[in-house]
Amino acid sequence: MPRRQSLAHQACELCRQRKRKCNGDGLNPCKACHESGAHCVYLAATRVSKADLREELARLQSINSDNSTLLDAISSRDTSPAQLSNILQRLSDGQSRAEVADMLTQQPDSRNATSKGSPATSALTSASPLSSGTRLSITQESVKSSIPSVATPSTVKSPSESHLQANISYYRLQLPQLLDAILARQGLLFCPISKQEFARDFESSSGEHFSTALADALLALATLLARDKMVAIIASRSSSSGDDHVREQDLGYSFAQEAITVLYNGACLPQRIADIQALGILALYCLGCGKMKDCLGFAGDFGAAIAEQWEVNQSESVLAHRQTHVNIYCAAVSFNRLLFLIQDYNKTIDELAVKVGVNRPPLQSSSNTDGPSPKTNLSGSIIDDAFFTRDLSLLPNNPMVIAAKLFEFTEWVYKARLSPEKTLDQAVKVYQDSLQWYESFFAYTSSCTAETPLILFGHTYYQFGIMCLLTPFVLEPAKNALDGTLPMVICKQAAGSVDGLIQHYSRLYNDGQLFDFMPFFKTAALAFLQVCNTNIPM
Repeated sequence: MPRRQSLAHQACELCRQRKRKCNGDGLNPCKACHESGAHCVYLAATRVSKADLREELARLQSINSDNSTLLDAISSRDTSPAQLSNILQRLSDGQSRAEVADMLTQQPDSRNATSKGSPATSALTSASPLSSGTRLSITQESVKSSIPSVATPSTVKSPSESHLQANISYYRLQLPQLLDAILARQGLLFCPISKQEFARDFESSSGEHFSTALADALLALATLLARDKMVAIIASRSSSSGDDHVREQDLGYSFAQEAITVLYNGACLPQRIADIQALGILALYCLGCGKMKDCLGFAGDFGAAIAEQWEVNQSESVLAHRQTHVNIYCAAVSFNRLLFLIQDYNKTIDELAVKVGVNRPPLQSSSNTDGPSPKTNLSGSIIDDAFFTRDLSLLPNNPMVIAAKLFEFTEWVYKARLSPEKTLDQAVKVYQDSLQWYESFFAYTSSCTAETPLILFGHTYYQFGIMCLLTPFVLEPAKNALDGTLPMVICKQAAGSVDGLIQHYSRLYNDGQLFDFMPFFKTAALAFLQVCNTNIPM
């Protein structure tokens, strides 16, 4: 006797849901649907094989694995700010989570990476690699590059990239004639490079103080700081090769990408001095392009990389090597401190404008603050080393001493603004100490002309630091205990000084352009004067 077919496979959808018998035949509605006026719908039963189930399970497991890989990378303390920025940039550009996760899993595990410098290095926190194709996408836009903003296949290169690939050796050979113009700028205080050591290792193409990444990063920076010379060099080479359409802005971006490709090709942050310096130079390049978010990423990696090597080389017996680490470490710490102060001041001005009812565009845009903070705790004092505890007055007019004094001032202001208890009394105490610091700064630069870029930068930086200290308290009526001056008056005088100093500074250069930190100081001063002149009674 044949097996009776299950009524469940003959029931309409309504009867199936209500688990009752259905007398429909698939053509005419069943009695229950007819009486209720509902549509009598029959759906063909679909049978799912075990193979189909296994395939679906594998698909879901793969998705879960990709999500876990991304979540681990994003939440890990081992992920550098630059890599996190790369991951987020890839996802926002439309790259699938599976592709990004596959990129992460194909890179070497940082726990298995070995150090070329010391066995202890393998235990240090490492950064994961960064794709050179996405890291400077914002910077590319900032210099109005001819490269399309839409993602371009890797097989298609822009004119500047093709030109650079064919002539990169030539451009690197031109670096010595550009070096003086680059190193003369004050931004290099925050990424110190010894001209003598670089030139020596450049000649031999080896040594701790030269690498192709550093050379390419310096060439990128040269398109901003030594523009006239770069224009002449590019024009000479482009005309001979028939690439008349290549511009220095586009080539600067391509140089930066060349450096990034080398620096982020492994699981660890760079360990050689030259490569670490290249990170700082890339941060300055992004700063010069006005792209704070990219600058923060590279500056964070710059600080993290030298901090790792600082720990590894604590027992360094060669004084010269240790001094190099000291100089770079202190500069990297202060670089990150100053970037914090700039962002903090922009936020302070925006809050002040809201309080007094001034309607103006915000200085602190969300695009500048979404970037991750450096994972490395750069809290070591810059005066711990024996060099910085000497009597610095015995070394007048030494640029390194001037830098050390500026770093000392940076540390005071940074700690005052970072403190959870930001009180006027605390700010006034630091202000009073800063007045004494300013007097000593004059002593250290007694034989320098006041019209040199370095000295003008130092004075401008001091006035900006005073604004950082006291602007949060300009609405308070309390006076400075030292001379009875209100914070508002002190900040207005400082802002006016910044404006005047920058006018002197811009006249030192034929093009009158401001780079490095000076545009941010100028913007801060003008914003403060605008707010206080508009709606704050004196």
